[in-house]
Amino acid sequence: MVVVTIVIALVVLCAGALVTLRLVEVNTDAGVEPAGGRPAKECAVNSEALDAAKVGVYSGGSQNETSVKCDYGTRKGTDGATLTTAIIEVKPVKRDSATPDPDTAFDDFARPPSSGSPQVLDDPRFKFGNQRKLYQTQYGELTMLMLYVRTGSTLYRIEYTSSTKGFFSDSPTPADKMKPGLETLARDMDKRARR
Repeated sequence: MVVVTIVIALVVLCAGALVTLRLVEVNTDAGVEPAGGRPAKECAVNSEALDAAKVGVYSGGSQNETSVKCDYGTRKGTDGATLTTAIIEVKPVKRDSATPDPDTAFDDFARPPSSGSPQVLDDPRFKFGNQRKLYQTQYGELTMLMLYVRTGSTLYRIEYTSSTKGFFSDSPTPADKMKPGLETLARDMDKRARR
């Protein structure tokens, strides 16, 4: 009887220790630290939109002769339940022999993601610009929403990914929970593209 009681007590202690360790991991944010520098003005998003989309920190970017990119992520220490990133790419439509009109340029730009099994979504919330295309895909523990928009002679892409920490493992964040954040980013980019 004493041996059974000791075994039960050890099992309960071990289970409690595992639960405590997992709770600490779930509540510890794996977010990013701010990168030095500032985002390029073409893909800079206002801080309210970034905070609403849970990507409140600029984590890097790149620029070349054809496009400008800004990377944003979950601020370290702000949200232990999700890890969210946004990559915003802005590309002006250049009229040359390779891309004779903006519609063709948009079709060339709006390629589906190469990961998972992307599907095109038609969501009335995302009626931005002259043309738009919204893709959704899942791969591994990530959900990705990718929105392409053409406003006049400006193309932009927002790649928005998220995963949610669970008790035993991480899982893809439901797309419906991500759409408001993507909409906020897109609304801010649309205002900038119309200027």
